[in-house]
Order: sequence, then C-alpha cells, then structure tokens
Amino acid sequence: MKRPEGTYSFKGKYDRLWDESKEKGILLQIITGKIVFILERDENFNINFYMASPGTGTRIATVDAKPLKGISPLQFFLTWSPENIGLHIGALEGEPIFLTGTSRKADFDLLVGENGSIYTVGDSNVEVLDFRVMIGGKSALNPTAIQIWKRTMKAIEILLSGTSKEGYIFETVVSNMIIVILTTGFEAYTQNRFIELTGEGFTPNYDELEKKFFSTWQRKERVMDIIKSEAKSENKTLAEKLLEYRIIDFGNYDDCKNAYNKGYGIRFGIDLDVSNQILEKIREHIQYRHKIVHTSPLIGMLNQDKVPPDEPVFANKKTVEKVINIFNVFIEKLHKATLDIRP
Repeated sequence: MKRPEGTYSFKGKYDRLWDESKEKGILLQIITGKIVFILERDENFNINFYMASPGTGTRIATVDAKPLKGISPLQFFLTWSPENIGLHIGALEGEPIFLTGTSRKADFDLLVGENGSIYTVGDSNVEVLDFRVMIGGKSALNPTAIQIWKRTMKAIEILLSGTSKEGYIFETVVSNMIIVILTTGFEAYTQNRFIELTGEGFTPNYDELEKKFFSTWQRKERVMDIIKSEAKSENKTLAEKLLEYRIIDFGNYDDCKNAYNKGYGIRFGIDLDVSNQILEKIREHIQYRHKIVHTSPLIGMLNQDKVPPDEPVFANKKTVEKVINIFNVFIEKLHKATLDIRP
C-alpha cells in the first residue's frame, strides 16, 4: 500500500459496528512509510476513510452506513490516487446494497512521526502556522515539504504588510529579505520533498546519483558503501544520509536539478511545463541570495556586476512581486511532477 495509487479490498466483521452507544471506533489502521490509512465509524454511523501522505495531504471519504445497519460481514473497497480517494461498501448477505463515498480535504493533517506514531495537526477553524515535535532532544515531527513552502509564502505575506518611516531603504531591505526567504524556502522544499518521496514508495536511482555527485576518489574509495552501512545501522534512508554528508546541495540550482533528474527522472526543463525564462530567474535569484547574505542586505541593485549591458534589477516591491510568483509557479509544478511519478 506504500504506493501513490491503488485499491485495497477486504471483508470485515465487527461485533460492535452497530452498537447504539454511538462511540467512535477504528475499523482499520495501516501505516506504511509516511502514508496513513484509517477506516473509522463515527458516532452518527458514518464510515469515514482517511488517507494521508506528505505529498497529497489528508483527505476523507464518507459513507452514510445506516442503510447497512445490522448487516455483517461487509465488503470494503478503499481506492486512492493523487487526485482523490474513494470508499465503497457492499453487503455480503441479504438485500444487495452498495454504497459509495467520494473525497474531500480534511480539516486537519495526519502525519507520521519519526517514531512511527500518528500525529493530528490542526482542526476545523484552527490555523496552525508552524509546528515541531521534539522528544528527548531529537526531532520527532516536522512539517511536510509543501507545508514548509506554504509557511514560506505566509512569512512573505506578513513581511510585505510591514511599514516604516525609512521609506525606500526599508523597501530595499524588505525586498532583499524576501529574496533570501524565497530561495531558502526553495532549498527547504526541494530537499525535504526529495527525502519525503522515499516514504511514499519511491527509491531514488542511487547508482545514477553516485555517478553524478561522487568524485572519482569517492567512487574509488567506495564511500557510498560506507554511507549505506551507516544508513542501515542508524535506521535511516540512504537519501537522508546523502543529505547529512552534504553530497547534494539543494541550495545550488544545478545540484537540485541534477538530483531530481538522476534520482527520480524529473527534468526541470521538460517535465515541469515551465519556461526557460522562469528557470533562469530561479537560478539568478539564488545567486542574488548569496550576494545579499555575503555582501550586504542593503544592496539596491542586485545585478550591478552585469550592468551594462544588462538592464538593472532593483531590490524593490515590483521586483519581488514578480519573483514571488515565479518561485510559487515552479514549486507548484515540481510538486505536481512528484505526484505524477510511479515506482
């Protein structure tokens, strides 16, 4: 079931399924990798199917099971794909009844922690801006890659709402900070999504990654074998260890592009349906980030070293409004591409 799409069918007989006490009850719970499947009967005799993965978020399909009341056993069909989930329930005796429920987005997120526990984050009318769970000084739960990106957008929205009597210099500083936040968010999303996919049933092509990212010396000394051994002993994925060893720098555009290409077969210039101009702007602004961080957050002209012949790029609201849209389009397209790949 650790796959992006599928169908799971089973026959179930539950002694307390039609108990009038109206308590909730779990009929089925499966955790596979970072994917969660839960089948629940609620207090109103609805049967709810929850399916959650880091890439799709948490969705729910509901069947009003009262027409089946008193019938047991039942046949259950759970279906899922990146687009939607479905719940289908049929009677195995008596009158032929077959009920179907389609999916909607849940008001909360179900997430699998590092310790294998299921965490519920948020609820109806509750907005969770950020969260972290630490147990014994170690990270037990972090936001998903797409949640990290949405929080990046929220931080930028808050920053843009600020005002100051400092005028243009305030606009310059805010614009430069937005570029830094955007490019850092790009790095955080792409790095976390690369690892996240291993919990959704995908294995990167480690042979191709080794050829691309390991030096001749590293290949000769069989460094990959050492990393594999450590990953196994520490109960981590090889992708996580590659990041710990800083083999792939997702803050570097070319490294990021090559990692997705060699690891998962996703080609930025072909599979994302974005123009070369957008990709070039992503690359440019990653370079601007280095300049802002290592030179000065007060830089007013971001491409001074190329003017002329290039037209000047100023650190102002007009520039960042365009680049926010560019980064957002890129992340949306990349995320969709990760949902479209198959094992």
